[in-house]
Amino acid sequence: MMNKAFQHIDEYIVSFPESTQEKLYLLRELIHSQTPNIEEYIGYQMPAFKYKERPLIYFAGYKNHIGLYL
Repeated sequence: MMNKAFQHIDEYIVSFPESTQEKLYLLRELIHSQTPNIEEYIGYQMPAFKYKERPLIYFAGYKNHIGLYL
């Protein structure tokens, strides 16, 4: 899973088991609902979001948890 260079957040999310995918999609939706005009990208091989061209939030899925980096 982490050996692949992801180009898009959807690619990253679908590389996880279905139960983890659900949580990652929910987190993504929550971020978008709270921050209008936020832009998605992949940074450090993790889903990332920037606001006004500045990095704001990253998240990452792991075997037993999800990391949220602000």
